Amino acid sequence: MNIIDRIEYIPGSGSSIYGANALLGVINIITKQGKDINGLRLTGEIGSLDTHRGRLTYGKQCDNGVNLLPNASQFSSQGNRNLFFPEFTDTNKGIANNLDRERSGRLFGQLGYPGALH
Repeated sequence: MNIIDRIEYIPGSGSSIYGANALLGVINIITKQGKDINGLRLTGEIGSLDTHRGRLTYGKQCDNGVNLLPNASQFSSQGNRNLFFPEFTDTNKGIANNLDRERSGRLFGQLGYPGALH
């Protein structure tokens, strides 16, 4: 969400423009450009249950008009070490060990050159 400039919603059937699957409307997500960031952004968060989140974004518009915007993010959480499920007391006494862990990583890159889509 840190690199989204705006979200547009176009209601109604847009099948003539966007294809047969645009029944109830079209959602258009506009991302920021490198010139909007203009430098390096590094963010981090620490939370309970050994939760960590980090994000690195770099944006730049070069002198020749090229816009560069790479973005990388990572999330990890250990969650609860032991979860108890009374309906499974016959299996491992209903205790799930280290099964609440969550991890994800994302990469995004945008390279734009003026006049490339015209």
